[in-house]
Amino acid sequence: MKKKLHKDLLESELESLIRIGSYDSRDEVIRDAIRNLLISRSDLRLNIAIDLFKKGEVSLGQASEKAGVGIIEFKDILAKKGILREVGSLSPEALEKQTKKLRELIKK
Repeated sequence: MKKKLHKDLLESELESLIRIGSYDSRDEVIRDAIRNLLISRSDLRLNIAIDLFKKGEVSLGQASEKAGVGIIEFKDILAKKGILREVGSLSPEALEKQTKKLRELIKK
């Protein structure tokens, strides 16, 4: 019962922020809340950056920027966590296609 009351209060506060004109939408409130949370929680920023990097959604440079550390430090963090980095971002099929194109260019 207590969790439901807490959730209802959070929902009411969220709706109030929109009603009083502080935000235009629920999404805007949530984006701002997450942005402010990540400002104060470097551990969350780092873990999100690692997750996005592992999924291939951001490059090494983008991930290190999101984590708030330099690329070399981010590489060290990945290594300490046992996360392997692939050189390049091409799939085997794309790599084969690129190789084929290069061979054709060399023959000309």
